[in-house]
Amino acid sequence: MSRLKLQDHGNTVQYRNIWFRPLAPRAVEGGTDGRLSEEAAMAKRKEIAASIRANAGELRGPDRLLRIMESLCYDQDEETLKRTTEIADRMIERLKEASAESLEERKGNVLQVRSAFLYMLNHKLLPENFAAAPALEKIIEAQGWNETK
Repeated sequence: MSRLKLQDHGNTVQYRNIWFRPLAPRAVEGGTDGRLSEEAAMAKRKEIAASIRANAGELRGPDRLLRIMESLCYDQDEETLKRTTEIADRMIERLKEASAESLEERKGNVLQVRSAFLYMLNHKLLPENFAAAPALEKIIEAQGWNETK
C-alpha cells in the first residue's frame, strides 16, 4: 500500500474527502508513460503501424487504402509501400472505367484520397514518382472538382 503525505507549509489546514490513485509507472520504471528511449519509441511506432495494418485488412476500398497509408506515417515498410502502390493503382483503374454518375457518387472518397496523397507526398512518406497521385489529379480535373481558391 502506498503512503500519502500532505504538507501544510506552517498554516492551519483541514483535509477531507481525499482521494488518490497510484500513477502509472514511468518509462524508466518499465511503464509506457513519460519519455521513451529512441529504441522504445521506434518499437512503439512499429507496434502502432502493425495494429493499423491489421485493421486495414478488415476494410475495403478507399478506407483500406487510407488506413494502410496511415501506417506508413508510423513505420516506413517496403512491403506496405508496395501494397499501397498496388491498391492505389487498382483504384485508379477502377475510377478510369467508372461512369460519370458513379464517379459523382464517389467524389467525397476520391477527394479524401487526393488529400492523403498530397499529405504523404509533401512529407516524403510516398516516393516522388508515386504514379497514382498525378493519375488521380487528372480524374479530378476531368470531373471539374478542382477547388477554387
